Amino acid sequence: MLQFKQIILFFFLALPAAAQQPAFTWGPAINYESGKLDHMQVAGVNGTGFYTTYEEDYQVTLERYNNQNQRLWAVALLPKTPEGQTSRFLGAVLLHKKLYILSTFYGGGHTSVYAQRIHESGNYDPEIIPLVSSTYGNSVTLGVAPDKNALLLVQTDVTGGPATVTLFSHDLHSRWSRDFTPDGTVQEVAVQSDGTAFILTRAGATAASTAAFHLYRFGRENGELATIALGQGQYRPLQARLHLTPGQDVMVAGYFVRALSVVTQNPEPLGTFYYHLDSTTMQNPAGVYTLFDPAFLRNYKRYRADRNHNQRLRSLQLGPLVPTGENGLALLGEVTFAEAVSGSVSFNFEDIIITSLQPDGTPRYVTSINKEQHTTRDNSSLGSYFATAIGDTLQIVYLSFDNNDTPAVAAKQKMPVLVSITPDGRQQVSLLRYAGATGTQFYLRPATTFPVSEREFIVLGIGDGYYKYGRMRF
Repeated sequence: MLQFKQIILFFFLALPAAAQQPAFTWGPAINYESGKLDHMQVAGVNGTGFYTTYEEDYQVTLERYNNQNQRLWAVALLPKTPEGQTSRFLGAVLLHKKLYILSTFYGGGHTSVYAQRIHESGNYDPEIIPLVSSTYGNSVTLGVAPDKNALLLVQTDVTGGPATVTLFSHDLHSRWSRDFTPDGTVQEVAVQSDGTAFILTRAGATAASTAAFHLYRFGRENGELATIALGQGQYRPLQARLHLTPGQDVMVAGYFVRALSVVTQNPEPLGTFYYHLDSTTMQNPAGVYTLFDPAFLRNYKRYRADRNHNQRLRSLQLGPLVPTGENGLALLGEVTFAEAVSGSVSFNFEDIIITSLQPDGTPRYVTSINKEQHTTRDNSSLGSYFATAIGDTLQIVYLSFDNNDTPAVAAKQKMPVLVSITPDGRQQVSLLRYAGATGTQFYLRPATTFPVSEREFIVLGIGDGYYKYGRMRF
């Protein structure tokens, strides 16, 4: 209770403006203890509703909801190979309004990937489609085009080495496939609506700072390969994320450290870097490297003292890039770490550092949201924040309380916070209230939030012995 009062006091002292409340509509509650469920997420949305998945004791379940957020059915997924062998669930993807379950199977030195359609009735299609088979490892990364008309599969080993890259059309016919050996490990993949594909890799700790990351482009027609190294002589990119613009440009942004820093010692980031590339030419871009504002760092570290004399920002983990306005970009990093407490492991999801970049890559502002979230469960079932942008204004929904996997916590302490950050960096803050939720043990799980449009999102609500899905509209 003391922590909750301190949070509210900080809001009123520092941030007097209130954020505009979004509207909520909720579907019926599903009576089940959600604390037992992991990886609760939305798999895709079509014109008649949406699909979700969750995992319980290593068993994945697929759910179907209508447009009124009412569950129509749930089916336990038991993926198989064409020979009837049990395969491992990889993911659920929606392609051209059809849902497919992807799975992998290892045998004979090969890792094979299969697809099987699930109809809107919940029935399996009898055809199991072999997609690709490779000897290059059992790590499979997938990407889906924004218009759901293409699927990209990247097959490699988790430690790096040769890879097989394959692009499929929406009917799962192979458009092209090629093998190549990337520099480093795969960090992120993306595919444009026209089928042009991108892979971002991180080089090893001993690689030169001028080639800390590599961006690979595969042509839409035949997978023709082009590559560019990302880095600088004075500074070394440490973490990076990839974003494709509607205009088919490519942005790579993240955090950097000094070039001579020992990456394996987890150095503290010094600032942000930014690259903006024309995807058709992949010309060598001039990266923009900017140190964090010293005044921000002084104020932040004064308010949030480092634990055990460690540098707090060493634990900053970069999340997905958020596009803002006309070619702007927001970087959100969360202080995330694990520590031993009383014989068990505590997972900590704390402050969020937000850096808004202008179209030229220079910072518009840097600010922080100071919060605490600790639990003995990992982030497979939790998640502390969700972020989007409406125009130039960043909207962030986050949680700030201990043990949010425990239903017994008082309802008012479970209430998420909505922060609207205007283009000048000013925060407008309010507790996020949902229609019909007053006085109930009910809260939102921000990390499950799924976009339907710029202003509408599917959200997951968690209660004592139940869960339900709904819509949040700004």
